[in-house]
Amino acid sequence: MKKAITIGAGVIIVISVITVILVSEEKTENIPQVIIEEPEWNRSGPFAINKEVYKVGEKVFISIQGLQPNDMGKVDFLTPEGIRAHTILFDGRQKSGFNQYYEPDTSPYTGIYDPQQLIGNWTLVFNGTNYAPIKFEIIDEWIRGAEAEIKPIKRPSTELVGPSVNGTD
Repeated sequence: MKKAITIGAGVIIVISVITVILVSEEKTENIPQVIIEEPEWNRSGPFAINKEVYKVGEKVFISIQGLQPNDMGKVDFLTPEGIRAHTILFDGRQKSGFNQYYEPDTSPYTGIYDPQQLIGNWTLVFNGTNYAPIKFEIIDEWIRGAEAEIKPIKRPSTELVGPSVNGTD
């Protein structure tokens, strides 16, 4: 009798284990797989930026990898109005690659006085090389907190300073 109970308990345990395995495999098969694709980098020769579209306040990440010793010059960030907003120098004799961030912003030094000047199609020009320009866009959407950081700034006065024409001053 004890032998029959032991065998019966063993059979129940084996059936339970098999059932658990089959049920867990069935649940695993029904779970959808999530595939995360890396975005395509926007490239020209050894130059690449991480996106094609940015929001106001986002940093533009530029990766320069594989410069040849004869690759020397500068990367100019041109606004939609053609204003040179930022420049990065490169020299393949010094180093073959590096990474850098640039955050488009208002500045009296660049002539960008209003955040609206940031919105539109930008161009990266690789002066001193034959590499094609890279285009990217800044859209009229702001990342959280950027409104507090990127503000309109007062344009310099265009009024002439000095004595009046009739000399009465």
